[in-house]
Amino acid sequence: MTRLVRAAYQGFDPDLAGRELRELVTFDRYQASAGAEGAAVYVAERAVAAGLDDVEVHRYPADGQRRWWTFAAPMSWTPERAELTLLGVDGRPDEPVVSYPEQPYRLAFQSAPTADQGVVTPLVLWSRWSGGPLPGCTVVVDTPGLPLVAVAEAGAIGVVVGGGPSDDDLARRLELPNGSTLFGFSVSPSQLRRIIAAAAAGGSARVTVSVRRGAGLPVVTGRLPGSGPGGVLLCAHLCHPAPSANDNASGVVALLAVARAAAARRSQLRRGLWFVWGPEFVGLAAHLHEHRADPARTGFDLAINLDMVGEDQRVCGGPLIVERSPDHLPSYLNAVVERCVESLPPTGRSFSSAVACDTWSWRATPFVGASDHLLPADRSIGRPSVQLGHWPDRYHHTSADTLDKVDRAELRRVVAVTSGALATICEAGAADLPEIERLTTAWGAELIRSCLQPPAGAREAGPGDFDPWCDDARADLLEHRRRVAVASVGSLSSLDGGSGDDRRRTAERWLDGLADHLHVIVAGETVAGEAVAGEAVAGEAVAGEAVAGEPAVVDRGPSLIPGWPGPFNLRALIEDASEADRAWLSEQLALDGPGAYATFVALAHSLDGHRGAGAAIRWAAFASQLPISVPLATRLFAVLRDTGWLAGDPAPVGAEP
Repeated sequence: MTRLVRAAYQGFDPDLAGRELRELVTFDRYQASAGAEGAAVYVAERAVAAGLDDVEVHRYPADGQRRWWTFAAPMSWTPERAELTLLGVDGRPDEPVVSYPEQPYRLAFQSAPTADQGVVTPLVLWSRWSGGPLPGCTVVVDTPGLPLVAVAEAGAIGVVVGGGPSDDDLARRLELPNGSTLFGFSVSPSQLRRIIAAAAAGGSARVTVSVRRGAGLPVVTGRLPGSGPGGVLLCAHLCHPAPSANDNASGVVALLAVARAAAARRSQLRRGLWFVWGPEFVGLAAHLHEHRADPARTGFDLAINLDMVGEDQRVCGGPLIVERSPDHLPSYLNAVVERCVESLPPTGRSFSSAVACDTWSWRATPFVGASDHLLPADRSIGRPSVQLGHWPDRYHHTSADTLDKVDRAELRRVVAVTSGALATICEAGAADLPEIERLTTAWGAELIRSCLQPPAGAREAGPGDFDPWCDDARADLLEHRRRVAVASVGSLSSLDGGSGDDRRRTAERWLDGLADHLHVIVAGETVAGEAVAGEAVAGEAVAGEAVAGEPAVVDRGPSLIPGWPGPFNLRALIEDASEADRAWLSEQLALDGPGAYATFVALAHSLDGHRGAGAAIRWAAFASQLPISVPLATRLFAVLRDTGWLAGDPAPVGAEP
């Protein structure tokens, strides 16, 4: 494995990747725009040059109506020009403030166009609005909140929001819903101060927004067939406004480099590779939905997503993240990818040279699903999925996500890791499996061992939370992880058709025994004689069948039955919810952002059709490693039930904080 990673590392061409990056960031890659279509054509040309077979640019409808499962097509929207000019008063000249495309990121996605000559609009401060009519006004949001629905219903035609206090020249991404009647500007703090001053003085602005329709939703696909069935899906989302160098031009370019490395080894592929570049979430949803019955296009059994992979860690502020496959899909894929990271050439060595040292960092984290890997990892599709990316990134979704934030050395590392993992998995024969089994067993052992104490910096539980690291839950956490570790070893059957299962059972029994002995420590119980593996802490069977990860306290309430079509889609849930529930969901996301999103996804994934609410909450906490608010989870289950997305009683039993 080390040899494969090092070969890919040496074969990476940083100059070629740099040229592709410089070209790609020139496209304004809003979903369903002419810029996205131009970027797709360019990527397809580079994919052909990389050596991929059957490269195509699919053009799906962008009418705001078409749905793939619950993922709605965006409306075609190509911005051409936008300006906001403060009108002079008392003889002062007009003051241009915003000019797009010269100033990237300033125009909100899906902004409504104005008349060709523009529109003169009074400026109204959000903090001073009393709730009355706002005919023809533009609301300047000078306090926290984004009152889109309220101001649109009051007759406003536009909004202006600020980018935050961190940088006077930085603007943050702003998205409006499909079919919005508003235009929107996201401006830098210095621009916002000027606009607030004009609004406070009763001023007006002239706004011009020019938009073109007609572009489709472009998705680029290609493949490298293997000599046998199965293989790996590789994806990198194509969208986001220019420049968006790290998010996600870096992922697109890294995947092209992976394609070149894999094509050079195509004669050795036993399993195939599928490549997809498209608008985030909806592009992959369209592709998987349209071709769900075609194994030539969707015959993969694993997935790797590349999103935000080029960050200069010192500048952007975050490590390389290996986001593991969710616990309902245990897989050797986690162990292989993480071992490939460990196999990278070290940037230095210790004083005696005994230990490799690095000047960059990485972490493995639980599944979140905030990018395209959410779809294949969903229970409805059921393919173990890993993401490589970076977090935090102080320039994420801002106008400062520029080429100078990309580190080609980091791109090289990600390409080497991905290429090494693909070569390991897709070229593996019988002689290679013992090595993969050993590293998967070692990975599982570490997963079990880590139950002994909470990780440093674990998120603290609050009142009403179920804490996966509390002493009373530790034995159940150990059982949860035992099952994940053992099933990860068992997943290797997909590589040899089960011919090595007898050998792997030895490793599985060893992991069971390790968990039993650690249970003595975490629960103070004694393993007597030849106890059945996991017997001390295993939960009861649900409906006569053991469920992976079921905690010791089994919910006695009715099973919760998920009823939404296809992969879970939080945005669609928000749209389908009642007005009160929509406001509550939006409030949770505003308060906790990524934490709330990860909690919602983990709770959705906990619903296997067998667990009741209490067991689902516990499973979600163990899988996400997050304290789960029992009231929040109960409310989410109620929202799912009330929208018709869930059957069963959402009241939890057995998940007391």
